[in-house]
Amino acid sequence: MHQLLSKPESRPDRLGWLEVVAADSSMDQAAQDLATYLQSLPLPQGSDRNCHFILEVGRCGLSLQDQSQPQMRPLRLNSVGMRRRFSGRDLLARSIGRRCRSVVDATAGFGHDAFHLFHLGKRVIAIERSPVVAVMLADAIDRLVPSERSDSLQLICDDARRRFTQCDPPDVIYLDPMFPDRQGRSALAGKELQILRALVGDDEDAGDLLHVARSVALQRVVVKRPTWAGPLGSVPDLEYRGRAVRYDVYLTA
Repeated sequence: MHQLLSKPESRPDRLGWLEVVAADSSMDQAAQDLATYLQSLPLPQGSDRNCHFILEVGRCGLSLQDQSQPQMRPLRLNSVGMRRRFSGRDLLARSIGRRCRSVVDATAGFGHDAFHLFHLGKRVIAIERSPVVAVMLADAIDRLVPSERSDSLQLICDDARRRFTQCDPPDVIYLDPMFPDRQGRSALAGKELQILRALVGDDEDAGDLLHVARSVALQRVVVKRPTWAGPLGSVPDLEYRGRAVRYDVYLTA
């Protein structure tokens, strides 16, 4: 298990919906250790316990297969592919502000935004409460090239609301809760999003998370939302809008 992945105090929970397997016999012990670790952590409320996933431990890292959709290729996170091409319309960078030095990504998911903030030179604490998602993200961090590894990127597996009270207040807290379902949508969500929703649920407590975050962040809280949805909380102080998403900013300083 990657040293950046902290284990919270929690109760045992069965993982009948998840099977941890080794890609070959040389990975048997690693697969067994990972299964033992995951069994010690609770599932977040709202996750789909009727699904069935296979988490494979291989020499090249972890891969996750949704058994309900065997036609899909297994999901493997690629930390290199998560680096965005920066441009003048980098809305996330603009939304966190020029004075920002430290960010807590309180809904890390598969880490796309956390990696982006890290590559922008910010000190990033990524918090993810789903144990399976967190170990996938820890595996991606493990596979960063040596020149990119840094203490400026930390990963914690826990509920962000509890962790807020245990770490120094950051300049910015970033929230990217699961987008609400849109009635009448014509296309299925992408593979990552389908898997993520099954593992973490619909983030129905996102409003409460925003409320706590606004009492902790030193400068601002940034919330990622689809352009067609209303704000998660009250009317934001600032808004950075793209074609599909926008970033709502709640100033705290």
